[in-house]
Amino acid sequence: MLLSIREAFALFDEDQISKRRDTCSLSHFTRTRPQYVKLANNMPHNMCLCTYHSKYIEAVTTLCKKVQNIPNYDNSFVNHFLCKESSIACWYGNCEKCSGKFVSKMEEFVLNTPSTSTLKWSAWEKDVSTKRVEKKEKSGNMDELINYVNNLWPQFLEHSFNKREQALTFNEFDRPRALSTALVGEGLLQIDFAENYVCEAQDEVQNAHWNQRQLTLFKRGFYYNNALQAKVYVSDNLSHTKDTIVTYLWKLLSSLPSSLKILKISSDGPSSQFKNKFIAALIPYLEIKFGIKIFRNYFATSHGKGCVDGIGATVKTVVRKHVIARNIIK
Repeated sequence: MLLSIREAFALFDEDQISKRRDTCSLSHFTRTRPQYVKLANNMPHNMCLCTYHSKYIEAVTTLCKKVQNIPNYDNSFVNHFLCKESSIACWYGNCEKCSGKFVSKMEEFVLNTPSTSTLKWSAWEKDVSTKRVEKKEKSGNMDELINYVNNLWPQFLEHSFNKREQALTFNEFDRPRALSTALVGEGLLQIDFAENYVCEAQDEVQNAHWNQRQLTLFKRGFYYNNALQAKVYVSDNLSHTKDTIVTYLWKLLSSLPSSLKILKISSDGPSSQFKNKFIAALIPYLEIKFGIKIFRNYFATSHGKGCVDGIGATVKTVVRKHVIARNIIK
């Protein structure tokens, strides 16, 4: 619900009076609110979504509203257009049986649907002038939207396969092995940067509010010997590049137990941070220095969510509570 309770009650009260019906009190109106009607302050703020999924879901959802035969998007959406026992060839468009199934199915779905009406959908794209990714509205007829969806399909399918396989490996193989007490010496490390923490203060003066200091939070979740060890490194260096990552990795590896022999490091894959030739060249030197075998894994783009996100959020929440309670000055 986009309105506040008082605003909704005022509209309800006005409508009841205009129709000469009995009204009720604000408290009764609040108590009788259906559970499925969510207040604005209880709605989650979805962020850091995947561009590939967001762009594709927006287009397919628009199609579903106009064409009833098209299945609604969910986790099983792609299975409608692949072989029953799908292989990597199916996902990468190299299967002789299902490589053209999506395009032919889409043409079949919209066969009797008028293509003259104008459809509108949105997509996240990089603006050339501002160099920022912005949500832009697109429009076109049914044929243009179908062509748009068909062009997105190959890249979306490959991305979905990579995301699923990497998540499956992490959740069902790497993490259970690291948490096993029978495999002492094998650990799993997940790392990431949090959004910079803004150093706010309670009872803050105006000049300080518009010139606030920030801090870098580098998070790590270490799975080892049936336990998760959480830690956050805090720095006033706001650079999130390969130069600072070397320092964080050195500090991090220095704190790991000496019994560790095999370490699998997982993170997302921005080229400016974790996934580049400089970090790759550093791995052999770190193996020699710390006497461990390191395996480097990267999640699919925008799908590197995990325990580290909860670790960063918890630290920020605890600090902000202390700031509000005036236990921390800055």
